[in-house]
Amino acid sequence: MKAAPQTIQQVLGEGQEPTVAFIEEFHALNEAPELSDEDLERQALSAPGDDGDVRTPE
Repeated sequence: MKAAPQTIQQVLGEGQEPTVAFIEEFHALNEAPELSDEDLERQALSAPGDDGDVRTPE
């Protein structure tokens, strides 16, 4: 069984040593381009949410 990815809470809140996978993901997120408001709106409107219904975006 694959372990759950390490969280920022575990690293900063609990003082765990960050794993290589955590550092790589953190770096990738920091290097990702910023999304415009239009991009964020499009993502929000296409997200079906917990009920799976795209007609009621979250």
